Amino acid sequence: STGIGLGIACELARKNYSIALNAPFLNEELEAAMAKVQKLGVPVIAAAFDVTDIDQHTECLSNIESQLGQLTTLVNNAGVSVLQRGDLLAVSPESFDRCMNVNAKAVFFLSQAFSKKILSRELNPDIFPMRIALANRYFEEFNYSSALPHFMYVAQNSEDLELKSLALSQIGWMVHDSGDTATSLNYIEEALTISPDSLLAKTYFGIILIQQEETRNEGYEILSLLRTNPILSGDDLEIIEEILSIYEN
Repeated sequence: STGIGLGIACELARKNYSIALNAPFLNEELEAAMAKVQKLGVPVIAAAFDVTDIDQHTECLSNIESQLGQLTTLVNNAGVSVLQRGDLLAVSPESFDRCMNVNAKAVFFLSQAFSKKILSRELNPDIFPMRIALANRYFEEFNYSSALPHFMYVAQNSEDLELKSLALSQIGWMVHDSGDTATSLNYIEEALTISPDSLLAKTYFGIILIQQEETRNEGYEILSLLRTNPILSGDDLEIIEEILSIYEN
């Protein structure tokens, strides 16, 4: 209801988001923040609850949804400082626990409750991009066991062909990393059938083919064509150039 949180709320209101403002209690400060956001012409409610009370997170989020509609965005920036500034040697256990409960524990478990609520919306089209984003995060960390269920969910349920193709491509690459080339190609070929212009699927397809002696020429041709595509990112282009140079040499 103040500072950075209020600034973010105002900016989101300018982008036509409905806003629920949080503070531990409904007080003049929270009411003033609501009035400021209301001037921007969007629905605003007070969501007064103590974020350190983890047991009420889910109920409070449901109450917000009942007033504003489905939640899409969480700005989770509750934070406090020590009770009394000064020498670190003088910090009390009470002050330390307060900081950890608000700044770490409450933030973590409110994010958890929010994520569970979002992920519980079966087959809601809004959920698929979020699951792809989460899966890609796991994928980039090579945490394939956590990424796979999300990619599978999107591949099996989404009607968005681009997202379905992306999910199948990522599944194919993870299977390739496990050593099963034949199955990985099946996934990537399915991704290309759904979205023939998918740069990701084409890149994976070319990389896998160029590694096999019997399909090396085909893989080389695919990657050579991709190299000239102006849409390709600089990082992806660098990877393709490096692979092509290995086989050219």
